[in-house]
Amino acid sequence: MEKKENGSLPKGMGAFTLGSTIAIQFAAAVLLGLWGGRFLDSYLGTDPWLMLVGLLAGLGAATMSVYRLVSRYLN
Repeated sequence: MEKKENGSLPKGMGAFTLGSTIAIQFAAAVLLGLWGGRFLDSYLGTDPWLMLVGLLAGLGAATMSVYRLVSRYLN
């Protein structure tokens, strides 16, 4: 795969990289929220409430992370 003259990746590869980054960040934030909620549920005996709170927190964090990444990429 050829690089552009200025040393950056070709346009198609940049889109692939952005999509992969978005998917990994979203999945990691949601899974971390779920794991943290399940851990606290098992520790405190509040099953399944903290897992649901962790899921919502993970979804919120993932959404903000993707928004920041995409807005930085588009500007």
